[in-house]
Amino acid sequence: MEISGNIAWVFLGLVWTLIICPLGIKLFFLGRGTDRRRLQVLGTALTMFCLVVIWWVAVGYSWVFSDINEGFGWPFSKAFFLSIGISQKHGEIPEILFAGVIMMKVIVVVMMLGINLAHRMPILNWVLFVFLWLSMVLVPIARLIWNSPFSNFSLYDFSGGFLWLAAGISTLVVVIVTGGSAIRYSEQGYRLRTFLLGFAFIWLGLMILHALGSLKADASAVHAFMTTNFCACVGGLSWLIPEALKNGKASFEGIGNGFMAALISISFGAGYLTFEGALLCGLFSGLLSQYLIVYWAKALESEFSYYPFLLIVPPALVGALVTACFASPILGERSGFMYGSSELLISQIIGIVSVLSYSAILTLVLCLMVFPKARSPFLSLIMDR
Repeated sequence: MEISGNIAWVFLGLVWTLIICPLGIKLFFLGRGTDRRRLQVLGTALTMFCLVVIWWVAVGYSWVFSDINEGFGWPFSKAFFLSIGISQKHGEIPEILFAGVIMMKVIVVVMMLGINLAHRMPILNWVLFVFLWLSMVLVPIARLIWNSPFSNFSLYDFSGGFLWLAAGISTLVVVIVTGGSAIRYSEQGYRLRTFLLGFAFIWLGLMILHALGSLKADASAVHAFMTTNFCACVGGLSWLIPEALKNGKASFEGIGNGFMAALISISFGAGYLTFEGALLCGLFSGLLSQYLIVYWAKALESEFSYYPFLLIVPPALVGALVTACFASPILGERSGFMYGSSELLISQIIGIVSVLSYSAILTLVLCLMVFPKARSPFLSLIMDR
């Protein structure tokens, strides 16, 4: 097979993200963990990485990308990549390389979910829960993004933003069902160097991963890379400035959270938004997360368990809506509301409501199936009765 510039770019980008993103997520949460949880974070991260890779190769890719005429079933026509020849292509790159790019997006999302929640269940229960969550929750959402069986409806998403939305709401459901931990936000450990190194790796890794959304070494990849970087910088400052005005100083923790919120927000429209749209994504995601985490979670001494939900879901909602309003017809196939079309806005709102409700309900069912002795007093009372 001839090696083109597109193949070389996507392959090298995949290798870099495979190294940087998992490492960055581990370091990000190692820097925020208490001493008793840091070893657990490392073990959980490695477990989630292995589980997703095995699941994706064995059945995940087949369930998401098998023939569109097979609908929302769980077909095995591409299990273990058996029916994918070495020369078979997806667009201008080998299909197996395309499978690797989508796998990387799933790995990042699931590691973020797993590191935050694994301590709430016995390890075997947790592995079973993640396997079922991937199969029952992630597969239908991923199909709507990349391989929709509906001719007139699909989720407009450049780099898997709706997967972040599903993972974020699932985090909240698991926290509620299993009960809160004893660790308050103000009691959470904090290691500056580890935290900063983690979010720096995530920053670089997600910039590359978003650029890979075009699957080509073209202007769209460069645009996605630049808008992601721009949005992240805006998000960091939109957290830092209000914090400095209120406290007279700013924290590295704050700017890191702002960067992370903006990186999640821009995943919906990295290749579809102009820089003005990226500015709005970074601005609103940083401000909203800053308000919710600082003025709500800290002020009310909320449990640290809600921190990942507040860092993921509000920015994801901002990103989905900004993309629906400001998606440029020059950069993508569809026009946003500000360009005279309301179709995309309606479609994105339907997608947001559907993903949130479906993910929440299925996650609740899976939690009660896999871990019936939930610590939540309310749910325990219902189950006893």
